[in-house]
Amino acid sequence: MAMVSEFVREYKCVCTERGVEFNDNLLQALQRPCSSPGVNGKAILNLRTNSLDEQTCSILGKMLSVDRLFEKIDLSDCALSLPAMSHILCGLNTNTVCTQLNLKGNNVRGQAVECLARMLCQNKAIECLVLEWNNVGMLDDPFMMFCEGLGNNTSLIQLDLRNNQISHHGAAEIANALKRNTTLRKLDLRWNNIGLVGGKALIEAFKLNRTLDKIELNGNDMPDELKKSIENAARNNEEIHKLSTEYKSRTQTLAGELNRVKKTCADQCDDLLSRLEEKDERLKKTNRFATQKVEHFQELLDERKSAFNSLTSKLTRVESEMVLAEQKAKDFEILLGKERADKEAISASYRAKLQEAKQLHTSLESKLSAELADITEKHNDCMIEVIELRKTSCNQNKQINELKEEIASLQADSRAAASTHQERVKKEQLKHSQAIRELNLQKEKEVEQVLNDQSLIEASLRKHIAKVEEQKRDAEEEISKLKALLITERIKAYS
Repeated sequence: MAMVSEFVREYKCVCTERGVEFNDNLLQALQRPCSSPGVNGKAILNLRTNSLDEQTCSILGKMLSVDRLFEKIDLSDCALSLPAMSHILCGLNTNTVCTQLNLKGNNVRGQAVECLARMLCQNKAIECLVLEWNNVGMLDDPFMMFCEGLGNNTSLIQLDLRNNQISHHGAAEIANALKRNTTLRKLDLRWNNIGLVGGKALIEAFKLNRTLDKIELNGNDMPDELKKSIENAARNNEEIHKLSTEYKSRTQTLAGELNRVKKTCADQCDDLLSRLEEKDERLKKTNRFATQKVEHFQELLDERKSAFNSLTSKLTRVESEMVLAEQKAKDFEILLGKERADKEAISASYRAKLQEAKQLHTSLESKLSAELADITEKHNDCMIEVIELRKTSCNQNKQINELKEEIASLQADSRAAASTHQERVKKEQLKHSQAIRELNLQKEKEVEQVLNDQSLIEASLRKHIAKVEEQKRDAEEEISKLKALLITERIKAYS
């Protein structure tokens, strides 16, 4: 409704500029409900039976040339003058919105027909044109121009030419226009003067025209057979149009289906490519994982080799420690024998006087026995560990035999490692011999220390015995003094 109000406001402005009075009929028509916008936002300009002068039509034609509001214009039975009709039609030349134009009962003739011809040539929007009860076919030249415009038109679908005084010459012009027109589908020629000649011209037009599928020819003084032939030709066009429409719809359906299939194929190809890429990526990951696993196995092999070398070195160390322990046990046995002999000699000479020394000797002997038991236990533990190490060595030898095929390429390195191992064994033997010498020196020092301790113990025992004897002498002197005092006290008591 706002757009209609804008149209009214613009109309009033143009009238004011030109100094023309407002046309009340036009304003009233614009205020009718039928002028309101429809569903698609367009409106209907209904001026039926309204009287419009030339100046109003001039302004209206100017506004319709740029109008974007009215899709249907009804000027039927307005009795427009030729100049007024010319202004309206000239304005519609450039209109791109109006699709239906009704000019019924306006006595369109002469100059107005020429304007109609120009409008048909220039306008690309009008699809339905109603010219019922006019005089379009009265003059041959203007009607020839009208038919020329009809032949060149590319938008008109329905044309109503009832009661327009169209003769057989006019029908021939219409037939020529139909041979070139490719959009017109409905043509109403009732109540004209086409006759037999005009009918034959129309039937000849249908040989080239394949779009006109409905034509009305009643009241044209035409034989029924000819009229039926024309109607049959129109029906044939209708069937062709239906088939064409069906073919187009099927073609569109097939095109859609083909596009869908192409899209499906493209999706499948994309999916396949993505799957191939995923498989390629997985293969790369598998290769990387396999390489890492091989490197890991190589590291494990190196670790096992190093562990085997360490176990071999540990075994040699344990064997050397076992030899040292055996040597130490022998040395302790010899030392124990010497100690026993010395203690037996000392106990034989000082058995009576040195009872405390004997007890000390006994405690020393028990201590040495405990140390010997500890050494023996350690020796047994070492033997057990040696046995376990031998078992472990056997198991590792089995594992080595199983891995010989895998380390065939590493034999050269193994030989080099063996040579370095032999050198290390020699170095360990030298260290072992040095350690044995050091232990012997240490044992000699310990024996000397024990002898020194024994001599110190004997000296301390002698000192203790001397002190005990001194205490004994002091006690005897005190006892003698006490006895003397007791005797003197008894004598005093008797006296």
